[in-house]
Parts: sequence; structure tokens; C-alpha cells
Amino acid sequence: MLFHSRVYNAVLAFNDVGKWEIETLSLLPAEVHPQISVEELNDCERVVKNNPTIQKLARDVGEQRPH
Repeated sequence: MLFHSRVYNAVLAFNDVGKWEIETLSLLPAEVHPQISVEELNDCERVVKNNPTIQKLARDVGEQRPH
């Protein structure tokens, strides 16, 4: 899926009454794009956790799921 949207940089702070407040919200230049979206990262995690082939390939190079 290809998105054609703009990217913002947000700085949040947790205030004294336990709520998040936006300190700054800046629209970044049109040519700036995130490397990966949160949705894409979640999709990748789901595939890795549920695909035996990927898990085997990871084990083959020394990566193992934490116990």
C-alpha cells in the first residue's frame, strides 16, 4: 500500500494531572518520509511471529525467540 500523506514531528509531554499535552507539532518538508510506519512494523512483527519458515531462518543465523 502506498500512502501519499505528509509527516509531522510531534513533541509530547506528560503533564502534572496525568494527561499528554502537545508541546510542538511541526509539518516536515514534503520530501521527508518515515522509513517505516507503525502499521508496517506491526504487520512485520505478526508475520515473523506466525511464519515457521522465517522463524527457522532466524534460528539458522543464531536468533531465537526470548523464553
